[in-house]
Amino acid sequence: MNRIYFAIPIPYSTAGFWTRDSGLIVLALRQRGYDAWLVALGESSASPDGFPVLRVTLGELHDAAWWKSLKPDAIFLNTWSAPRYDGIRRAALEATPLVVERLDTDGIRSARLFPRQFIIRAWGSYRDKLPNLMRWTALPLALARFGIFYLFPELMDVRMVKTMERVAGLIAESPVAAERMQRMIEAYSSSRRPMKVIPHPVNEHLIHYRQIPKQNRIITVGRWASAQKDFPLVRKVLQAFLQSHPDWTATVVGNGVPESYVSRGTNGKEWEKRLIYHSFLDHEKLSFEYNRSKIYLLASRYESFCIAAAEALCCGCSVVGSPEVATSSYFAEMDSGTVSKVRTPASLATALAVEATYWNEGCRDPVAISSFWMERTGASQVSMATTDFLESLSPSRSDGSR
Repeated sequence: MNRIYFAIPIPYSTAGFWTRDSGLIVLALRQRGYDAWLVALGESSASPDGFPVLRVTLGELHDAAWWKSLKPDAIFLNTWSAPRYDGIRRAALEATPLVVERLDTDGIRSARLFPRQFIIRAWGSYRDKLPNLMRWTALPLALARFGIFYLFPELMDVRMVKTMERVAGLIAESPVAAERMQRMIEAYSSSRRPMKVIPHPVNEHLIHYRQIPKQNRIITVGRWASAQKDFPLVRKVLQAFLQSHPDWTATVVGNGVPESYVSRGTNGKEWEKRLIYHSFLDHEKLSFEYNRSKIYLLASRYESFCIAAAEALCCGCSVVGSPEVATSSYFAEMDSGTVSKVRTPASLATALAVEATYWNEGCRDPVAISSFWMERTGASQVSMATTDFLESLSPSRSDGSR
């Protein structure tokens, strides 16, 4: 098994495709000698950019003959188990039985099984897409979407389960996500599916522990205009913590923070002067910030994974996580974090205080945290977990030839 393709039906651009997700796995596999390629939408006539990518049309992705011409040993689809991509799945399966779907999910797909979380995710999605004057309609639209899919599961749940039954195997990014998806599959079929927990990869060449002295510093990264990331809550949490911990600072990285808050860094209250904002940091600078920080704050309403938190762990940070995020307990399981009891400013600030105490008392070891999470999420390790899963699914395994 050597020729492996990773397909994602979104437009390709050099920026961002090779420092995370499938592009990063492709590069790691090629370093191990595999003939691995990324497949994404784009003009095939475009000038080569030096990366192992095939730029294709949607028509080609739906064409079994095109897939067969590649002579694939295995195909990974990043199509989120969405039924609208069944044509791509059918075409890929005609070229090889080893088609695996990366779900990229926290497992909240079913309105019937997870009603509250389903509504929150739908509200957040509508709220982010709607113009400001129409954002009040996000909740009615979310409730309507919930009602339709709850009353008529055949419109989505049943179709999605049939989609997942077509492929040889599934990859989820956390144990909670995997179990939620198995519950959904069991609800509408007779058995569970082959599924492996494999996290998103961290770029180990850019993100790693550097033995920089740790400071009493919190870091959090996000697209702060998004309802998913919930900047108003993050600010309240940091305010409560910083007011009671005068020897700590916090760094907020990402665009979307209102300018009025950024400007208070010099003119605001004492705790606001210890709250530092960066609209953007490249990986080199971000790695430095992770390395000198002790705690990553993950306060989102929902996340499929949160690569930024995994990056911080690989740099020796611990994580304080929202209980609404599927990976919070995953990230905290090796003396590497604390999960808040509930997702409120007071509870998250208390979790930060608990984690700060652990650091002060020597109960957090940045070297051990970094080593464990590099072994779990480093791109080379993720690539090995990926090929190990392929080997377990290979038909030759069942006939005793391996």
